Amino acid sequence: MTIDASNDPRGDHPLEFGDRERDEIEALRRRFERDAPQAFTDSDASRFERITGTLGVPAFPITREAVLDIVRANHGADSVLAAVKSLPEGARYDSYDQLLLALGIGSAGRIDVPGAPARDPEGGAPGLPR
Repeated sequence: MTIDASNDPRGDHPLEFGDRERDEIEALRRRFERDAPQAFTDSDASRFERITGTLGVPAFPITREAVLDIVRANHGADSVLAAVKSLPEGARYDSYDQLLLALGIGSAGRIDVPGAPARDPEGGAPGLPR
């Protein structure tokens, strides 16, 4: 197993990844850097590291609730927990690509790409409940 403190969003309790997991995450990152629907920004790179560093390589398909369980079990950063909580309740993802797109990775801050959460017709993020 390889231990890398940069994979832990908090930096103080390194997560352990086997070679297969590390290789799969690296291949996923290269694919997103090359083929992101909009762009793979520096912000996307940072969020990608926090999210994949928290989740590792979960089994797909996976539900929002199962992703939340993994984040909590791995003591994920508040930013990762908040991002996953923003996914629609009951949502199911068939691949890591779908999950990351739904979390806004590779969309250059845009939320009108396939797999992204619904957006307010007036633009911007959905409004708060009244």
